Amino acid sequence: LFIHKDVGWASISPDGNWLAYLSFDGWNIYVVRKDGTGSRQLTNEKYIPLFHEWSPDGKRIAFMSDRSGHREIWMIDADGSKLQQVTETRDIRADRVLWFPDGKKILVLEGVSRKMFQVDMTAPLPVRTLQPLLQSDSLGKRFYPASFSSNGKMIVGTVGDSTMSSAALYHMDSGILETLSDSLGIP
Repeated sequence: LFIHKDVGWASISPDGNWLAYLSFDGWNIYVVRKDGTGSRQLTNEKYIPLFHEWSPDGKRIAFMSDRSGHREIWMIDADGSKLQQVTETRDIRADRVLWFPDGKKILVLEGVSRKMFQVDMTAPLPVRTLQPLLQSDSLGKRFYPASFSSNGKMIVGTVGDSTMSSAALYHMDSGILETLSDSLGIP
């Protein structure tokens, strides 16, 4: 088994056969088979690649990087080829990427305002623009998206801060954020 001692932000491929992780002893993204074989380094960063996420088909990994001088979305094939910058925003501080279930869009969470945007991955490169999602005023509660429902109509995540958070659902069609913990009786 070859896996680095200090790792973070691990994610499993959609087929369950590969693990992508961030190694803190060099700040790079690696992939390894679930049995620990086949480890390979995907990125060669001098900046920290943040919040990587497998595409729904398991062929690509999207991640945040400052390698262009400001935080943007980058993508690399799971075999380490075809590294490319996906966005050219300069005006936001993207803190999270999350693929839509159909693999045609990526959700981006802006870290300061907590607003969510989508990037159409079918649009031509070199520059793909961020389109704001419909959002209610309740998103000022610091919503952090975790994953989409399989039909792409809802996002589950948490709302709160470092001292207390609650489970929540964001409804894509209305922009309404529904806090679940209170309705579930969770303290």
